[in-house]
Amino acid sequence: MAISAVNSAGNSRQLMDGNMILPAISVRQPWAWSIVQGWKDIENRSWPLPQKYIGKRVSIHAGKHFFPSKIEEIFEDVKAAGMQKPDFDPITLNDIKQLCGGIVGTAVFSGCVQNSTSPWASREPRAFHWQIAEATPVDFIPCLGKLSFFIPVLQESVASAPVRVGQASLI
Repeated sequence: MAISAVNSAGNSRQLMDGNMILPAISVRQPWAWSIVQGWKDIENRSWPLPQKYIGKRVSIHAGKHFFPSKIEEIFEDVKAAGMQKPDFDPITLNDIKQLCGGIVGTAVFSGCVQNSTSPWASREPRAFHWQIAEATPVDFIPCLGKLSFFIPVLQESVASAPVRVGQASLI
C-alpha cells in the first residue's frame, strides 16, 4: 500500500520511504498544526532527538487532545518574533480541533540543540530543542498515536480500501 498526500499547493509527499511507512511523532494540537504550517521551527522535548532521525522526514501526528487556549498564544508568539505568517488555506479553530488523532503533515528534524534562540524554544534548563525544517501539511489521515517515535497503523476503515481523505489519497 502506498500512502501519498498532496498539499494545497499541489506538491505530492510520500508518507512512505521505499517500502517503509515514515515513522511518526505525536505533538499536541495546536502545536502540530503550527509545525506543519511552517511557523514552529522547534519541538521541545525532555529527551534528545535520537541520532537516527536527524535529517530524516517523519510524519507529524496530532495527538487526540486539543488546547484551544493556546491558539492566541501562538499567534502572539509569531507576531512578537516578527515572523511572517506563511500562506495557507483559511482554517478555523473548529477545523484545527477536528485535526486530532491522526497524521497532519511531515517534517524533517534537522538537528537537536539545547540553546536555540527560536521564540518557540522552551527556556527550561533541561529542554532539548529539536530543529524542524521542510514542514509540509497533508490532509488528515486518522491513526492512533503513541509516546516517542512510532510506525503509524492506519485505522481499519481507512486502510481496508483506497480512500480519498481531502487531498490525501491512500492507495
